[in-house]
Amino acid sequence: SLWSLIFLLAGTTTCNAADLTIQLGQTLPIKDAAATTQLVLRVEAAYFRMINDEGGVNGHSINLISLDDGNDPHVALAQTRRLIEEQHALAIFGSMGAGNSGPVQEYLNSAQIPQLFVNGRTANLAEPLRNPWTIAFDPSYAAEGALYGGYLRTQTELRHIAVLRADDASGMEYVQGLRSGLGSTFTNLVTSDTVVADGATIARSVQALHTSGVDTLLLFMPAALLVRLIEQIDAAHWHGTIFIPHDVLEVDGIISTISGTNAVVSMRYLMDPRDPTWGQYSRKRWHFQEFTSWQSQPGVPRYIREFTDHYLRDVDPHDPFVIYGYTVADLMFKVLQSCGDDLTRENLMIHAANLRGITLPLVIPGIHVSTSPRRYTPLTQGQLIRYDGQHWIGLGPVLDSEDLRQNSPFAQ
Repeated sequence: SLWSLIFLLAGTTTCNAADLTIQLGQTLPIKDAAATTQLVLRVEAAYFRMINDEGGVNGHSINLISLDDGNDPHVALAQTRRLIEEQHALAIFGSMGAGNSGPVQEYLNSAQIPQLFVNGRTANLAEPLRNPWTIAFDPSYAAEGALYGGYLRTQTELRHIAVLRADDASGMEYVQGLRSGLGSTFTNLVTSDTVVADGATIARSVQALHTSGVDTLLLFMPAALLVRLIEQIDAAHWHGTIFIPHDVLEVDGIISTISGTNAVVSMRYLMDPRDPTWGQYSRKRWHFQEFTSWQSQPGVPRYIREFTDHYLRDVDPHDPFVIYGYTVADLMFKVLQSCGDDLTRENLMIHAANLRGITLPLVIPGIHVSTSPRRYTPLTQGQLIRYDGQHWIGLGPVLDSEDLRQNSPFAQ
């Protein structure tokens, strides 16, 4: 391809292992980013500073270069090229938004540049045959949908399920996962699958709830639509169980719209020290195997005493975005460490694509990070959670979406 020819001529298809510094690049909408995105960026940079202060990776320091892409795919492509061609980044790490767009992904895969642990959940970020140099971090939309389906399949008291989803790839992939998790019960349980695009479709969908006999709603849509929909559901005095996506849990306004008249369920894969039951799990062995409280987790003392207390004193270590940033940076460090002194892009990609049950310190016990050359989904497990009016509380054990989908006749 044209990109490959450019790189062959430039002689930058590999990284010199003799260099003292490992250059990692990422693009994201820095200037206009939400406070949460800014926080994740700060945490990742601080994590690598800690690693450098401790001696780096096999004697190599890490330099994370973050460039603003304005959430514009064209700018993201230009900035990514700058990171590779001018800054000689070994890999692109943890990009968000437009940094995961089609043009950027095509460019990096054509040039054989690792695009690792990006912040994205769509299927195109986990296609080893089509995009062998791209691996996402977060559980995919389909994996989350499968977890909900696997749980709902065990709830014999449920009668009718309705899906309201956005008119985009995420909505379709959620439903694909739900179908594979529910298996043969999908046709009998799911009475409607409705695309919600605006206020008019929201109104029609809410009006239909009372006459349809639906007792469970799965709302697969972004935060803005979700807030409007929940407000109208409460105003219509509908009562039942509502499932909301994992990636909107911390968005401002979501929790405040939940009246408490409906049961609300979601999922998580990172530990949440704000959950009051974390201190009680040592007496509730049915939640996890060999589980201990948050304070007693092996990696928590280092996270608190050696990281946040020294490098981010002004942040709340219990903040989920701080925990997220630390976790994804920690995984990147572990992959670099496993490469030894062979810091070529090819070797980095081999190690990233062959993770074998990696345990990360702030991930829920029982959840492991694994990849293979045929499966580019590091996180396939999760725990369902319910909102009790003040906190998100664990709802049963860890589930594995891969197991649920493999045992389903509807597996995608």
